[in-house]
Amino acid sequence: MRVKYSPRRERRKKLKKLTKGYFGSKHKLYRTMKIQVMKSLMYAYRDRKQRKRITRLYLPLLVPRHSRNQNNFYI
Repeated sequence: MRVKYSPRRERRKKLKKLTKGYFGSKHKLYRTMKIQVMKSLMYAYRDRKQRKRITRLYLPLLVPRHSRNQNNFYI
């Protein structure tokens, strides 16, 4: 009886889906694919936190400026 489900293939397919659009061997070879996905997820996590930090820093400056442009005065 043949095997219809392979956990290894499913894991690799999931990684292949995540590496769509990567350059060179980073979307072809499993080992480099795995390393690049880990790095990409770490960068994404770090940059989400960084974006929130920057937004919190500049939001008090942006809201009054935007409201002045709309002729509403924000106090």
